[in-house]
Amino acid sequence: MTTTTTQTITLTGQKKGCIMPTLPTLKYTTGKTDQFTLIASEMAVIHNVWIKGWNSIYQQAPYILERDYTDFIQYCLAWHACLEVHHDGEEEDFFPKVEEAIGKKGFLSVAVDQHGTSQPNSSITATFHDGLTRFHEYLLSSARNPRSFQPHTLIHIMDTFGPALHHHLAEEPLMLMKLSQFNFEAKAMWDKHGEESMGKCSAVSTLPFVWVNLDTTFEGGIWANWPPAPKAVVWVLRNVLSKWNSKVWRFGSTDLQGRPHQLLALRPTYKA
Repeated sequence: MTTTTTQTITLTGQKKGCIMPTLPTLKYTTGKTDQFTLIASEMAVIHNVWIKGWNSIYQQAPYILERDYTDFIQYCLAWHACLEVHHDGEEEDFFPKVEEAIGKKGFLSVAVDQHGTSQPNSSITATFHDGLTRFHEYLLSSARNPRSFQPHTLIHIMDTFGPALHHHLAEEPLMLMKLSQFNFEAKAMWDKHGEESMGKCSAVSTLPFVWVNLDTTFEGGIWANWPPAPKAVVWVLRNVLSKWNSKVWRFGSTDLQGRPHQLLALRPTYKA
């Protein structure tokens, strides 16, 4: 399964632009519900948020009107901020605790190395890390002077590291399945990590990015109630706090309820 996904993103990156295919979950493809299958599946679900967000940026960038540059740049920066919180949480919290629980220091080092926060030690890591840095720096520069924003420049940067990023996003959930050889309470650890990661995201400037790219119809709707937070809390996050920067979240691949819709900049009604 990993090989197929990697070939797909490489092929599209070469011929049609760097559009990433979403990842199937093991819960859906195998029907299993053990704790390790659920952890790997939920990892794929959150990775699909980054994938759908990436695609929404890549597909819309060439058509964004100058009047919307500021909002679109903030949308792109929110993608980066979410990804950063996700990776930092893995490296600083979840992975070290897992390795301590199984008594195997370095067992998850491949995933950490791919993040590239230390010295890159492979071509995939270096490409992923360097491209992500250029992406962030270009958007920060553009945010200071939105009129200077050049969509084709952003697309070019994304083309340089999209395949490497997708390789990482596709490989990591499968790597977590290797934890099934150990006997420990992994799911409780994972759930706590997820709760803490959500808490580190701004409810008005970052977390709404998740809501507008978390497809609640995916795989027949089996993830419609994910993440497992109290319904009242999720309702407030989606319907109240996300209104603060509503113009930014217009570019999402779904509405705030997770229902897929046509991308704003690709609609016939989106005109100067």
